[in-house]
Amino acid sequence: MKKTLLIALVVALALILMVGIFAYYQIKKPLNNTATLKFFEVKNGESTLQISHNLYDKKIIKSWWFFAAYTKYRKLSLLPGLYYLRSDMNIAEISSLLKTGLSQEKKITIIEGWNNNQMADYFEKNNIVGKNDFILSARFKQDYRKWLGNLSFNDGENLEGYLFPDTYRILSSSSSDEIVLKMLENFYNKTKDLNITKNNIILASIVEKEAKTLEDKKIIAGIFQNRLLANMKLESCPTVLYAMGVTKDKLSSEDIKFDSPYNTYLHVGLPPGPISNPGLESITAVLTPTKTNYYYFMSDSSGIIHYAKTLEEHNQNKIKYQ
Repeated sequence: MKKTLLIALVVALALILMVGIFAYYQIKKPLNNTATLKFFEVKNGESTLQISHNLYDKKIIKSWWFFAAYTKYRKLSLLPGLYYLRSDMNIAEISSLLKTGLSQEKKITIIEGWNNNQMADYFEKNNIVGKNDFILSARFKQDYRKWLGNLSFNDGENLEGYLFPDTYRILSSSSSDEIVLKMLENFYNKTKDLNITKNNIILASIVEKEAKTLEDKKIIAGIFQNRLLANMKLESCPTVLYAMGVTKDKLSSEDIKFDSPYNTYLHVGLPPGPISNPGLESITAVLTPTKTNYYYFMSDSSGIIHYAKTLEEHNQNKIKYQ
């Protein structure tokens, strides 16, 4: 009898030890040693069981049921939030992070046609990165080389025009360099098959500021190309506003005289660099412009663009629509 009880006790202790080792292994050992970040969202109303299945489906944990059992045993409340997790994190580390409810990610939206200063203001206003930090990061450095294809840049050259406008998810801890790299990578992926030149981007940056629809952008791109071929000044108001660093609806006669190589009322040809960061439509418009005999255009108070073949016709449009 005593021998039987002793055997039973040994077996029980062995089982307890095995369960303990198994539990320790499940809690402390990660899925693998890969340190790649994976985005993970806990949504409002999701149960611990749903969260456990989602973690397993994203290949972040080994066992959904053990994760669910562990969090229930520890009486942990997993809170909604945006997280970045790694499959080299163990269950204890993952559950500890998910109970904070602290979002590790931010969503940023860069508007088509914003220049780098406008981006910098946006980042500072939203406590993402400092304005000056971003301005410094938005200048060429060799770390950016990979994402600029065959386009040549000098160290420190302004990357105006190449920071692709889009909505991005970034880590809350992202540096200004990391944000710039993300936008440059997006620019590369969107344009790598288009065989673009720097002049294409300069013209697209002007077209972006002049029109809203793809149809108008393609016509205006054609007009600007007509003017360039005829050795005419582009006379684009947005280039003057960029040179002045201001925003206004209408230029004065004095504004047009503003001394800058970006002022296309004073200088023939393209300005020395882009005046904004154009979207894909504007880039496409420059690469595939609509061929017309127009050399002039103007917008009325409702935003409708009126085109003209001659200066006389253009002046008549001004009288009629302004």
